[in-house]
Amino acid sequence: MMEMITQILSVFIILLAILDPFMAAPPFLAMTRKMKEEEREAVLKEGIIIAGGIMLITLFLGNILLGLFGITIESFQIAGGILMFLLGTQIVLGQEIVKEKEDKDKKTTIALLLGTPLLAGPASITTMILLSQSNGIIPSLAGLILALLVTYLVMLIGNRVVKLMGTNTLQITSRFMGLLLAAFGIEFIKKGLLLIVAQM
Repeated sequence: MMEMITQILSVFIILLAILDPFMAAPPFLAMTRKMKEEEREAVLKEGIIIAGGIMLITLFLGNILLGLFGITIESFQIAGGILMFLLGTQIVLGQEIVKEKEDKDKKTTIALLLGTPLLAGPASITTMILLSQSNGIIPSLAGLILALLVTYLVMLIGNRVVKLMGTNTLQITSRFMGLLLAAFGIEFIKKGLLLIVAQM
């Protein structure tokens, strides 16, 4: 029993570090800066559910799916980096690269981007596969649920803090976070390319 608790805590700590809600919160708040608090919370919940779904699929079928579609982690990393770079550029320039027909579509797009690659990105997927192999399904599942719950709570607190910020402060912060998000995207692309080159 004690061994399983230790495994669960180990998985929880590792996944929380990989999901990194403190890194995901600023760009998420930048993307949703024009939304009301209730709308932002709804998008946050949807994003967490998407991330959880991806991680669950990875936990049970990760290796099989990647092999089935012939997708490497490196390719996934580069694709995620491109999305993050485009999104960061959009926030910095204050322009919409992709215009959704309805507001609902825009919320869904943001939730998808939060779910992946911001939370369930290449590092999270790879880590989930490795943890399931080394700790087993049950400890990995329990640790994942705890990590997602804490991630949600951390980002929910960030959502409440937005109310205390003035409009100008939020706009300036959003542009800066957009720049950081674009930089993260470049890093994702660079790491993916370096991994591909190293395998040649």
